[in-house]
Amino acid sequence: MKGLLIKDFYLLANQKQMIFLLPIMFLLFAFVMDNPIFMINYLTIFIGLFSMSTISYDEFDNGYPYLFSLPVDAGIYVKEKYLFSTMLVVMVNLLSVGGTYLIGLINSSTYTASEILVTGGISILLALVFLSFGLPIQLKFGAEKGRLALLLVFLVLFAAVYLTVRFLLNEMQLSMTEFLGAVEEWSSALLVIGGIAIGIVFFTLSFFISLKIMGNKEF
Repeated sequence: MKGLLIKDFYLLANQKQMIFLLPIMFLLFAFVMDNPIFMINYLTIFIGLFSMSTISYDEFDNGYPYLFSLPVDAGIYVKEKYLFSTMLVVMVNLLSVGGTYLIGLINSSTYTASEILVTGGISILLALVFLSFGLPIQLKFGAEKGRLALLLVFLVLFAAVYLTVRFLLNEMQLSMTEFLGAVEEWSSALLVIGGIAIGIVFFTLSFFISLKIMGNKEF
């Protein structure tokens, strides 16, 4: 697994333009648009989605047969992809949270430390959810078909969540404004911890689904 991690980090290092642009975008939003909080979410989710691009490189030019001719099996490969994605998400999240806090001190920002931490926690949750769907879909359908399949899945998921919320609100005879007002009264820490717990459950289920997908593939 160590060799696979090194390979993927080398692939990441080769994306020099992306690595160069991300901190520039962060500074742009932080100083010019005075919205570093947005960049915590953007960078964390973006790097999570970007981490899946390593699967495309593995598929390229009949790469899977070569990889699996090495002492690597489907289980090790899937574990490495999930570990690599998680490492990137956490590292970029911590850097963006730390950067946002420091910039807030410089700019005397109105954002509090708790708001920044809550945003960081929510962005990790969102990244885990995206990866939970994206990784098995990418492994199942490949890079090209996987993008379309992922888009369709998120559209269906969004529609399902929206319709479910609307149905529950109608049953409880609440408006969306009243519901959001009630949510704001909940403890931020409780929301973040609960959300991350849900994300971990999704991530774990996704991992076992990916194991099954790769185990059924023939190279």
